[in-house]
Amino acid sequence: MILRRLFPNKVTQTCLNSAVQCFPCSAQRQQLSIFCGAFHENLRRSVTIGGNSLQSKPLESKPLFHQSRQQSSDSTSRLSWNQKSHYVWFLPVQTRWKDNDQYLHMNNSVYHAIFDSVINVYLIRNLGLDTLSTTTPRGYMVTNSCTFHGSAAYPDVYMAGLCVAKLGNSSVQYKLGLFPLVDPTESLYVDPVRGHDFTDPVMDMVEEEALVVGEYVHVFVDPETEKSTPISQDWRDGLAKLMVK
Repeated sequence: MILRRLFPNKVTQTCLNSAVQCFPCSAQRQQLSIFCGAFHENLRRSVTIGGNSLQSKPLESKPLFHQSRQQSSDSTSRLSWNQKSHYVWFLPVQTRWKDNDQYLHMNNSVYHAIFDSVINVYLIRNLGLDTLSTTTPRGYMVTNSCTFHGSAAYPDVYMAGLCVAKLGNSSVQYKLGLFPLVDPTESLYVDPVRGHDFTDPVMDMVEEEALVVGEYVHVFVDPETEKSTPISQDWRDGLAKLMVK
């Protein structure tokens, strides 16, 4: 396209195969050589902006895109979300008879229901979320996802871990993990109301790696206007307790 603009009606389709055939005339080849020389000379000149001369420097070959992706990958992989040590608060989960599907493990949709319940249990019992209130902000789920490293199944009991990865002005990004017990047949005493901290002794009976990891994002809205609203300081303090250390 550039050659066609410089030399209208002179460039033929055979220029893809032969540069000589594009310019059958030596005068035209000389004209192109002069143009290219002037172009490179302009690159070497100083650029003057507002009276200040900025001397151009040779460009260094740097894989900027590769470095950017590498840095992003490094920051993302810094935390392995299937590790129990990254979660702050845990809630015991008893699977139900109807949770297993025809493959004899828990259906995918059940994991989302469990994680959604774990988040809201924490908000209700620790931050004072009132789902019937017309003044208490409500968290609307805008995105969610699950990554599977294994499968859960009825009738086993699990521990669901919860933490906050990001806390914005009106939104929260949660991370969740579903952890199996070391011995599913061994009795253990758990608190399904208040849940457990990572340091509770009962957590020693829970495996170190999660079967399933979830990522969920809440945007808090005003119940009357249904528009996003800033998270109050009290709630921010409560959510900050779940922040990854």
